[in-house]
Amino acid sequence: MPVSKQHFRLFIASPSDVQAERDAVEEVIKKVNLQNDEGIHLDVIRWEDFATPNWGHPQDVIFENTQFEKTDIFVAIFWSRMGTPSGRKNPTTGNEYLSGTMEELQAAHELYANSRLARLMLYFCTRAVKLESSAAAEQHKKVLEFKEFLDSGHQALYQTFGATEEFKFKFQNDLLVAVKSLPRTQPAKLGTHHSQEPNLGEFVNKMADRFEQVNQFNDFFLSSIRKYPGRPQIYLVHGEEDECHSSLIERLIHTRIKQFAEKMWGEQNGIVTIKKIPSWPYDGEPAVRQRHLTMSLFMEFDPAYMGDVFSATALSSLSSLSLKPLIIVQHEIRATRWDRPTKELIKWYLNSFWAGLEITNSGPQFLVFLNVIYPSKTMSGQWHAWLKLKRFDKTHIERESREIFLAKQSGCPRLMFKELMPIRLDEVKEWFNLHNIYDSEKKRLECAEKIFKTPDGRVVPYKSMMEIEHELKIIHQEYLQKKGFSFV
Repeated sequence: MPVSKQHFRLFIASPSDVQAERDAVEEVIKKVNLQNDEGIHLDVIRWEDFATPNWGHPQDVIFENTQFEKTDIFVAIFWSRMGTPSGRKNPTTGNEYLSGTMEELQAAHELYANSRLARLMLYFCTRAVKLESSAAAEQHKKVLEFKEFLDSGHQALYQTFGATEEFKFKFQNDLLVAVKSLPRTQPAKLGTHHSQEPNLGEFVNKMADRFEQVNQFNDFFLSSIRKYPGRPQIYLVHGEEDECHSSLIERLIHTRIKQFAEKMWGEQNGIVTIKKIPSWPYDGEPAVRQRHLTMSLFMEFDPAYMGDVFSATALSSLSSLSLKPLIIVQHEIRATRWDRPTKELIKWYLNSFWAGLEITNSGPQFLVFLNVIYPSKTMSGQWHAWLKLKRFDKTHIERESREIFLAKQSGCPRLMFKELMPIRLDEVKEWFNLHNIYDSEKKRLECAEKIFKTPDGRVVPYKSMMEIEHELKIIHQEYLQKKGFSFV
């Protein structure tokens, strides 16, 4: 049964000349997130994730927008210099900070001293550097003075390293120790609560399982924003029709994407716009299909569009999108209509249309979801017989999708989710536990098992997400009504 992860925040601070080490930090964290059995997930926080064209002073961005005070692990890496001078003064001493990175470090040290930061991890690069100016030499001198201060015993929570690989090895070992010491809440057993109130969320009935896909998205989304700012992100969601592709996207929007948008642009301006494009073109020559697809996009965003250009750049420049900073585009592709022209159209859509977007500071961030829908095994006998004649091959579609999404292209970052699979009984039991539905373990077990019972009394091993969502919505509303909550 999938384990619900507890999230912790890890902040990276460093000057720009240690980019290799910053990349190593993220590589190690990704590995730890995938392989640890401690029931945790580390979210990487960097000020670049929250900068906007009018961000103002970098430390204001950090302390105001990133909820810096909620950092759990702080990682600072130094080399020949402390970073760019901040131009701000320490309110305690009145002296000017050596750099913005040092300002972050002092703030982190205060949190650590007050037991509000679980772990402070500092690293100094000892490899030789060529100091080509007096200013660089002066800052390097300050770095060495600060290191001597740490060596003197005032602060022992740091490591030195030479090559990047040495740093990576030390950091990974330190991080594994830190993970084991993070303060965690004990996972609740079936029949207990995380809080005193049930989950009242509108989408709670869509929250059974899908942990693998959610973790895939969490690992990919912010790292792609950092590496390819402004670039459209392309996602492929695939599974049988009854597995509710759109429900996964709704879940990602309401539990992750909206939070990001509000941090980036503020609660008032961080609007997430969702557009479901009505039809995917299956017929005609390649040029006809391309024209149909792009015109469908423009019609959805601006039915009165009178221009002659139907490019991604023209789309992002529409006046109707000027106040919409983050846009979700959804397409549905029927697997029973999959053929070579469909594959070629998808490749063109990713590698030419979206990859051709000219990035500007004022343009919206696009997230494009391609929902590839396999026929359901529960279809009527007539359709089932027809598909057998057509020799529907899911494996063939999966292979071609991987070819498209794993191909090394210079265009848009892309992620192919793991296939959406039916939901198991244990996963529904976990849903009752996580969302505090019913107080008694016996009642929870009865409700969960009832969902999986057939009319003849057998208990089936799994059911489709469509069936599960429907049943959980009824149970959720009935329970809340008994608790005195009403529905609008």
